Amino acid sequence: MSVIRRTWVYGTQFRCKVVASFPSMIMVEAAGINEAFSLVGHGVFPLPPVGSMGLITFTQGGPTGGYWKFTQ
Repeated sequence: MSVIRRTWVYGTQFRCKVVASFPSMIMVEAAGINEAFSLVGHGVFPLPPVGSMGLITFTQGGPTGGYWKFTQ
């Protein structure tokens, strides 16, 4: 297995389904692109239930320059 690095333009959005939900991490599966994202230190409360749908938006900021923000 290998990791493929990608660059996303700020404002990129994907509809996604929550596949795991923990206080420190949410794992989502993006619809239509066959990819999953781990959102660590997400700050989303209350936690979304597994199976619920949401939207992730690539947002400028954070220690690495950009992050995925989850909303329902």
